Amino acid sequence: MDEQFVSIGKAAKMLGMSIDGLRKWEREGRLIPVRTVTNHRRYRVADLRALMHEDAPDVARDTRCLLYARVSTRKQQDAGNLDRQLGRLTAFAAEQRWTVVAALTDIASGLNEKRRGLHRLLELAQQHQAGIVAVESQGRLARFGFTYLESYLHAFGVRVVVMEHTVKD
Repeated sequence: MDEQFVSIGKAAKMLGMSIDGLRKWEREGRLIPVRTVTNHRRYRVADLRALMHEDAPDVARDTRCLLYARVSTRKQQDAGNLDRQLGRLTAFAAEQRWTVVAALTDIASGLNEKRRGLHRLLELAQQHQAGIVAVESQGRLARFGFTYLESYLHAFGVRVVVMEHTVKD
């Protein structure tokens, strides 16, 4: 089933409010649009309908997640470690009934601060594209400084879920 999206003008009409009101809700994290390649806002019709029925406005964002997987070397990637990590994260997200917005990966040391996937994850968090970041273990996100990243993401209303802490053996 394809998701339907509408422009900010149509979304405002559906909700009976102004475009500026929708922009304010975006800043507050109450209703998060998807951005097009040209940076235009598009709103999910399902999210708008949920608001019209007075469901919790943060539910849509709270169930949208970013997956992040990392391996240290190309050899580990070639051995399939990155794919298996993503597979486990995808299955975990499905079990939690989360909508995966993006699956981001890096082949780099956990000490490397110039990881493209990590930088993209931080950008998406700043844009309020998801309410959850799922990682397999803390070390996959950062070898050191995990708490700093977690606090930074929390400032944008994003919580980090570490799969190894939630899955029972």
